[in-house]
Formats: sequence, structure tokens, C-alpha cells
Amino acid sequence: MTMKRCSRLISAALVAAEMLVFAAHVAYAANAEPDCGGGETAELKTPNPSPSISALSDGLAVSGHRYFISTSGNDRWSGRLAKPAADGSDGPFATLERARDAVRRLRENQPQTKDVVFYLRGGRYPLIEPVVFTAEDFGIQVMPFPGEQPELSGSVSETHWKQDTHGRFTSSALAADPGGEVFVGGMRQTLAVKPGATGGWRSTTSPLSVNRFSFRDAEIDPNDRTPGLKVELFDNTGAFNVRTRITNVDLISHVATVAPTDHGPVSNIGSFRLVGNPRWVDGKGDFGWDDRAHSVTLIPSDPAAFARDGIQIPVAHSLIILRGTYNITIAGLKLEETATAPADKLESAAIVLENASGNTISENSFENVGQAIRLTGSSGNFIEHNVISDTGSAGIELQDGSNKNSIFKNTLKRTGRVEKSSAAIYLHGASENRISYNLVTDVPRHGIGIDNWDRVTINLSNIVEFNKIWNTNQETYDTGAIEMLGRSDKNTKSIIRYNDIRNAGVPSSARNANQNSAASGIYLDDLTSGVLVCANRISGAPLAAIQIHGGAGIVVRDNLAVLDRPDSVFMFLQGAHRASARDRINFAWSPPPSAYEQNAVASQVGQIGLPAPPVSRNTVHRVELRFDNDAVINGEDRDLFLGKIQIGTRSLAPNDSTARYVTDDGRSFPGQESLPWNGALIWNLSDLNLDDARETPISVIAWGTSAAGVGAHFTLSIDGKRVGEATAHSMSDGMTGNMITRNIVYATAPGRLYFTVQQGGAPLISTNDYVDLTATRRMAAAPRADANPIDIAPELIALPDGDFYLSLSAEHKAAGISDLPICTARVVQCSERSAINGALQ
Repeated sequence: MTMKRCSRLISAALVAAEMLVFAAHVAYAANAEPDCGGGETAELKTPNPSPSISALSDGLAVSGHRYFISTSGNDRWSGRLAKPAADGSDGPFATLERARDAVRRLRENQPQTKDVVFYLRGGRYPLIEPVVFTAEDFGIQVMPFPGEQPELSGSVSETHWKQDTHGRFTSSALAADPGGEVFVGGMRQTLAVKPGATGGWRSTTSPLSVNRFSFRDAEIDPNDRTPGLKVELFDNTGAFNVRTRITNVDLISHVATVAPTDHGPVSNIGSFRLVGNPRWVDGKGDFGWDDRAHSVTLIPSDPAAFARDGIQIPVAHSLIILRGTYNITIAGLKLEETATAPADKLESAAIVLENASGNTISENSFENVGQAIRLTGSSGNFIEHNVISDTGSAGIELQDGSNKNSIFKNTLKRTGRVEKSSAAIYLHGASENRISYNLVTDVPRHGIGIDNWDRVTINLSNIVEFNKIWNTNQETYDTGAIEMLGRSDKNTKSIIRYNDIRNAGVPSSARNANQNSAASGIYLDDLTSGVLVCANRISGAPLAAIQIHGGAGIVVRDNLAVLDRPDSVFMFLQGAHRASARDRINFAWSPPPSAYEQNAVASQVGQIGLPAPPVSRNTVHRVELRFDNDAVINGEDRDLFLGKIQIGTRSLAPNDSTARYVTDDGRSFPGQESLPWNGALIWNLSDLNLDDARETPISVIAWGTSAAGVGAHFTLSIDGKRVGEATAHSMSDGMTGNMITRNIVYATAPGRLYFTVQQGGAPLISTNDYVDLTATRRMAAAPRADANPIDIAPELIALPDGDFYLSLSAEHKAAGISDLPICTARVVQCSERSAINGALQ
């Protein structure tokens, strides 16, 4: 660079003024909106932080109604005394339910009673079933007695053990398999893993049908097959895991069969590891389960706590449920040791809000719970100042119409210990929420995830701002520290601004063979559109600082990115098919006039499918979709993609358990959406109802990629009879109206490009600054990027103040390079409306 290029950014006076602007950005003004509004339509205002629980509990409430709950209490007492009377005639309640019921009876005579406080004395309160509050319980505050810490626990203890000569302890018979969650002294114990591979993980050797995977010789041997042997599986993208049981092992063909999980059948298995065999328990914190003896074997992580309390096994999924409530406060409690619930169980968090509004969940501690907080159909609530650690799945989850909530200044760490695909803060079907000033660290997948999978699960006008999101994506892949999934074809009108993202994924040098996909800092996946990405600080992203997959109307501006991982890029732009552009091809099944004529027709089309017996209500029907013009011409690869086939009222998905993809060269795969080679998707169905008297309507939802201007041709047949043929056309990647401007990008690790584009449209890219501190980068070809990277002499490098502080490596500092060029000091005006059509308008 020349000094002329940088002169528009620096002068002593300007730098000072700009640093004040940065300081103003990070000051959370209680009475004013942040200045990075971007034209959002939400009616949200910055919430007034709820009163500190420490201030509330410095003294007992002097007005209203007070009830006390104590581990030494009795539900036959009045609950009006903080401790038992000397004569044992009265004292605090023993349970939270009893206090709730006392208020309900009070309100039968005094329905307008509002100010009610429950004080929980210190100690442990085991809850096998959750305490449920409803609309009649409005206005209650639940908080600790001043200076004490109540603990609500969803676990039971096991204290009877025998020790062997290897230092392992085995329990007497337990009532049931504890699953993967056992605790000692508040520490999560770990299912023992079969040794011999990195983390015990092994790749499957070939794709198989659902609930089955292949293995190599000796990866599973007869000694491994203890009753109840468990296996942990990752899909072939490394994006999500499940745990289940092995039901059968064929040691000749090297195929293992597993039980379906609560998520349904298990498919697309990419890697596995065997867990839970008591023989593998050999280190502190390891445990295993014997299904025949109903016993746990372990080496406790904390021998003193184990000797005192044994192990704790979670039996409850939830501790408190607010169902239809309003204006209830749960503050200052410790909630611990609940189980990670099945996927279909709604009430699956330590605190659940269902159709609840105006409630406050504040300054609570959640440790070793399955999930901390879940909102379903709940709006206008305040989730603030909570500390959440070591959850089985997500930390905070908002779903199904949970709108206009404030998720403010929470700390979340080590979430997703069991279900690793869960985001620490996770939204789906939730709009106009503000997620701000949270600290998220050390999580296996997204720090913040906002997903919609279809046109029903919609997320609009959410704001993600001022969060620190560090050490994310540590165990899963195809992911981002902040991630949005947008399959609804909606302008989401969302804002991601002023977030500090660091170490957004595992470096390539630390990934093993089962970890085949890197991570990005901000990932707008699957057609996410209408997003302002503004003034974020991103470093430590192995794939890209920002990744856009098929989105439109996206503005990326005034961000600061450091490319400090080998081969990482600033922007990864990747085309995606838009659902609205898929072809719907309509056919009809015509019943044959006779069995004889049907057989004749079937013989004539044998090249499409095998001849089939006459139509009968009791026969197995063969549905076949054949792709027949696969080609690569001048670098263009022609492929067919199938969304579904609708036959009457029956819908056939390409990845149904009944589907197989058989290629013309003899290979066979489970059913899948993409057909990259000539061959057929085949379903053999015993429950397909074809009308023998009239035509049955059929629709094929499909699309294709073209080669030499020709789309993907296919034929459809049923029981060997050709139903029809068509050509599926290419779809637009949808990446229109995107702008990338005024960003500052530093390269401190070797790489080739600042931009990677895979059929990614042509965004407007202008006035970005590129600082190459490696001399090993080059710009992407114009017109996709600015052509003039900055070249700053080391003596001009200076250290700015403010939140955008970045530390370079010791070797850079030894070479005379300080932390950041002074050119990073610039005024960020993110409150300007986008000039891009459709974005945040």
C-alpha cells in the first residue's frame, strides 16, 4: 500500500474520534438502541436489566406475602417461618409444590394478591417430577434465602459398591441402564471407549442401509459383545452424532446392526466408536454398563466424593415448568443433574416455558443438566445473567413461536456433551428475539444457531449482537460459530453485529480422518437471505471467516477478519438450489385394462425395470425413477436431484428406508437425494395404493444440473410400466443482491485466496482493505474482489484501543509487527439502511 490509500483512515484526531465511536458501540445503553440497526422491523427495545438477585436478597421482602422452603421443613407447617419453631409446632415448608398450593388457596379468597416471594433455604432438593406453575401462579418470585444456595436436583444416588483389585467399583443391581449420564461429586463421568484409535473413532468402510454399518476385521471382536453394548455414531458429514445399542454383529461379513434411536432410523453412518463395555474402564471418570447384571463399573473421578455420596444418576428431565404463566421470576437457584431427554419429549429442560410470557429467569446456575432452558410458544420473556455449563444438549432453546424474548448476558460453556449437534443458544421457529452480550465458549458445534428446515419453521427479525463466541465447532463439522439455516425462501430481516468470534473450529492439523469438513466464523447456510453482517471481529476460522451458501440480499460490511489458519479465506461463496425453482412434473398412473395387457406392456419396457406381476391390492409394487444421461461436458457435470415423488396421497422421499439407489455399473447405495450417475432409485412397496378403477395422479419434484445446455433426463415406471419421462432443469443458485464492502481482512497465515467462489453469483465487492502479513496470498480474480491489497511497512504498524484488539503470533511480533495496523480505526455506521433490494428493507 501507499500512505495515500491509508490516509483516508488515519490522522491523530480522527483515530481518537473513531476510538470513541468504538467505545460507544460496546456501551450498552439502557435507554437507546445500538447504532447498528440496519433497518430492522422488530419492535424490540434494549431491555432494562432485571434487578440483581443479590440486591433482592440482601434483606427479606417487607411487603407482600413470604413463604419459606427448607430441607428441614414440613409441608404440614404454615411456611411462614424461616426455620422450625423450637417446639416443632410450625416452620417452613419442605417442598416448592406446597408453597405454590398455599398461594393458590390464598388467592381463592384474595384473587388480586400479587406480591409473593418464595425463599428457598440452602441445601439439596431432589425432584423426581417437575414443579409446574400455571397462569393462576402469576407474580411469584422464587429465590434463595439471603446468603444461602439452594440446589434443585433431578438425580438419585447409588451408594452400594464392591471394589476389585484394579481399583474399579461395581454397583449392586440397578433398576435400569443409566444411559450415558452418571455424575460423581458434580462431575460428568464418561462412557469407556474401546481403545486403539484416536478417541476410539473408526471410519465405516462403505455405505449400507439404515441401522447398519460396516467395519474392518478386529474393529469389533467377540469379546466386545457384552449385553447392552453401546455405539456412538457420526453421520458421514461429521455434523451430528447419536448413541444407540448394537443389536447384532456379523463377524463374517463385518456388518453391525444397531437399534433405531429416538430420532428414528440411523442412516448415512460415517464413523463409529464402541462405548460402555466394563472391560474398557481403565481411567479416572470412566464407567461401563453390563445389561445382564444391571450393574455399573467405574473408576470415580473424585474418590472422596464417591466415598461420601456414591454416584448420581439423573431420572428427571425437567425441574420447573412455567405453563401459560406470566410475571414469574426464577432467580438465584442452582439446578443440576437432569437427564438428556428423547428428541420427541417437549418438556426436556431444567426450566421449561410453555406458552408463557413476561417471565424472568435470572442469575441461576445450571450444571450437568440435559438442557438448561427451553421456550416453546413463549414470548416477551427475559433470560438473563444465567451461568450454564456441561449440558447434555443445547443450553438455551427457543422454538415454535417464541418471539420478542431477551437472551442477555448469559454464560454458556461446554454444552452439547451428549448431543453434539446442539447449538449453545438455539432458535427454530422464533422471531424478533434479541441475543446480546452472552459469552459462549468451548462447545462442540454452533455457539448460536438459528435454523429453519422448511417453510413452516420460520425465523424473522432476530438480532445477534455483542456476543463473545470463543472455541466453537470443536467436535462437529460443516458448521459455524454463528449459523443460520434458511430453507423457507424468506427475507429473514436479521442482523448479526458487533460479535467477537475466536477459534471457530479445529485446525486442520488437529483433525483426524473422521473429521472431514472445516468450520466458518459466520455461516449463512442453505439459502439464508436478508441478513446484515456488520462490525463483527472474526479469527481462528479454519474454512472461512464468513460463509454464504445460496443466500440473497446479504450485506457484509465493516467486519474485521484475521485469516490466521492455513488456507482459510475471508468469504466462501457457494451456490445452492432454491426450493421455489424446483420442477414439478405431473404424471398419472393408468390402471391396465387387464392383467394380460399389463404383462405385455411390462415386457416391452423391460429395459426400464424388471417385468412385474399383474397389479393386485396385495402385491409388492416396484417404483423406479431412472436417470439416464449423466455426462461431464466442458467441466459441466450433469446430475439429477429428487425432492420427492407424490403418488396419490403417498409421498416417497429419496432417502426413505425402503429406497435403494442402484447404478448401471452395479453399485448399490441407500436412497439419496442426488443421483450423480446413471442408474435408478427403486422403492419396493407393499402399501402403495393404486386405484384400479381410475387414474392415480403422480407428481415428481426434481431438479438437475445442466451440461452443454441439456438438463437431467429421467423416466418413471411402476411395476415395469413406463409412467412418463421428463427433463429436470437447473435452478438458479439464488445468490443475487449480495454486497461485501468496507471490511478489513488480515492474512497472518499462508493461503492462496481471500475469496472462494463455487457457483456463487457475483456479489458487489468494493472498498475492502486486505493486509497481507505473509506475502503468500493473492486476490481472487476480478471482478469478484478489490484488486489492491494493502502493503503496510512494519514501522507504520500501531496498536489501537477498543474491542477490536487482536494479538498476532510471537513470530510476527519478533519480526517487528505489532498487533494491528492503525488503519483499523474507522467509524462504523451500521445503522444505514441497505441499498440492496430486498435486504433489511
